[in-house]
Amino acid sequence: MEKYLLLLLCFASFSSTAGNDKFISAKVIENFNSKGVNETYNRSRVEGWAYLSFVVNTEGQASNIVAINSSSDRSIDQAKMYLENLRYSSAMANNEAVNEAKTIFFTENKQVESSGKGAISKGFINRYNEAYKVVTSKNKELAKEKLKNLTDTYTKNFEEQALSHWLHSIHYFLHAEWGLYFESLEKGYLLGSNLPRDIEVKNTKNLLDWYIFKKSYPQALKVLARLNNIKERKLSPESFNIKYNEIISGQKNNKTINTEFVMYGRRNSWLQELSHSSISFESSNSDLSIVELRCQNAVYKFAQSSIENFQIPDDYIGCSILVQAPLGTSFTLIEQDKSTNDHSSAEVI
Repeated sequence: MEKYLLLLLCFASFSSTAGNDKFISAKVIENFNSKGVNETYNRSRVEGWAYLSFVVNTEGQASNIVAINSSSDRSIDQAKMYLENLRYSSAMANNEAVNEAKTIFFTENKQVESSGKGAISKGFINRYNEAYKVVTSKNKELAKEKLKNLTDTYTKNFEEQALSHWLHSIHYFLHAEWGLYFESLEKGYLLGSNLPRDIEVKNTKNLLDWYIFKKSYPQALKVLARLNNIKERKLSPESFNIKYNEIISGQKNNKTINTEFVMYGRRNSWLQELSHSSISFESSNSDLSIVELRCQNAVYKFAQSSIENFQIPDDYIGCSILVQAPLGTSFTLIEQDKSTNDHSSAEVI
């Protein structure tokens, strides 16, 4: 039977948290989704997922839904339909209803009688082992061929997808293809509970190191918390404190953070949690679909795709910037811890 599992991920706050004690987050109060099963599709071993950013508006409905990452277009459509059939209480700030930005990790699970839920097929195991040997031998072209065959033909359920992403991350690391390396780590992280425990730890540690290197400190704190909660692999208090202090001191000492990103693969959306309260943004393409500031208690839609020294109000909490653009678009985000500029370039929604 098909089951829908949800994991709501809260935005990590940047340094200013004023007003946080007066904010009440939106909660699901009604679920109008059908519990019926698509029998035809359910016969497949394929499992799908989607990671979305959305806004709970003041009427308690999910709106402005944008896919950040997914396994397929079908999973995006299913996730959007699920969200649209939910009703929320309104988020409240200072006793007034406000728009609240949220994220959701949506999955469709299958139970297959022939193999049992979560079973990894023999075909996948054989092809995975073959691909692993080629990947670690650093034969780039043959590895690409083996990985493509593994993904296109044998990768179906979450366990297989997670292992495939892990193996892809090894390949991209060995050949310094850093954008694809990050993409594979991120997907492996989202599906991390489906990995063998030791590999889940390695993938999570690699993503943590990536975020620290990229100075993406709010993301790093989330990943550290996840790493510390992996079953039977909890960090020692000393190890946790070393990483935690590294992240906190990094955010404090890096007064300016420069992040560059390119839309690649199937990806045309990017969500970046912010460390500082002043941002500038520049894109190689002026025709961007969305450039928004999405916070837990407000949403700003920028009137232009170029932003210069925009100062986030002190009472905004948990802010991220959301960008939607054509594939191949490159852009630069600059964060600073202080600015005196006003907010005239933004339109509140």
